[in-house]
Amino acid sequence: MAKCPKCGEEISSLIHIQVGVMESRYDGEIYEELEFYSDYKTNGYECPECRKTITHNEEEAKQILNI
Repeated sequence: MAKCPKCGEEISSLIHIQVGVMESRYDGEIYEELEFYSDYKTNGYECPECRKTITHNEEEAKQILNI
């Protein structure tokens, strides 16, 4: 199992943070997600235990998770 390089806890996944705009259709009861538009600037992977950003790169995230 992978370990967080920040806190040392064992982890099996990372929290992916991506900023952008979600476009949805609302009919008065439910929201239907139509499209997500990323800002292509804010993209990070955090430890689920300490919530510190570990990397901003998907390939590095895979390496950390030993995938």
